[in-house]
Amino acid sequence: MKTRSSHRLSFFLFCILLFVAISTKAQKLPNLQPSSLQVPLSIKIDGNATEWGNKYQAYNHNTDVAYTIANDAQYLYFVIRATNTEIIKKILKGGITISANAKEKSFFGDAQSFCFPFINPSQQAPLFSTLDEVKEDLKSSFHQKDSLVKAFNNYLLSVSKDIKVAHQRDSVLSIYNDKQLLVAGALNNNGALIYEFRIPLSILNMAYQKSSTLYYNIKLTGQAALPKIRPIGVGVVAVQTVEVTALSLYMPTDFWGTYQLF
Repeated sequence: MKTRSSHRLSFFLFCILLFVAISTKAQKLPNLQPSSLQVPLSIKIDGNATEWGNKYQAYNHNTDVAYTIANDAQYLYFVIRATNTEIIKKILKGGITISANAKEKSFFGDAQSFCFPFINPSQQAPLFSTLDEVKEDLKSSFHQKDSLVKAFNNYLLSVSKDIKVAHQRDSVLSIYNDKQLLVAGALNNNGALIYEFRIPLSILNMAYQKSSTLYYNIKLTGQAALPKIRPIGVGVVAVQTVEVTALSLYMPTDFWGTYQLF
């Protein structure tokens, strides 16, 4: 009869093998998606990638996320997955900004940008704390996985109500909007964060034409912040230091790609 410790050891080894398998698979993916893709018939924007077969077309090393782009005659779809805890925190801190332009690799001209999630800084610390607890519990409390993840996702939804839209001037759009722009994010039972975007081609100032090319940019925005300076005496100041491991939360990373409409 297996003891409790042997069960824990087996589960721990299973987690290691699963992580190695996922990492190896990610490394085999191209850095940029190489071809167009048709949208699954059962598409639903809910932060769940099951209709995509939980498969991704590329793994970008500059941002450490896997992603897929697809389209139909009306919409452009982005599915983005992060597995590293620090990358997940970076996304929750500054959001994912997607920019698309039908003319050139540029943030100007007809480019439109959409940043989600757009979370109030005052709500980020408790969200990070909850994420750390869930990630830790997923390693040991296998039987509680569904309830732990559901609780985190309910909390995430409660603080993720806005999309930041940038074009000429910044504005904020509710996730419940009349523009047919849909976004959703959720943590899955393996501790990966999935975000989905459905962006109308009309918002991108594009009319559907098969094989036409668009230029896209995916950015993990981070949250730029200067070190705080406080006076401690005449001519003497103290500068707040930031740990090197935390700098990645503040520094934006991004990449450009091209996509031909399917």
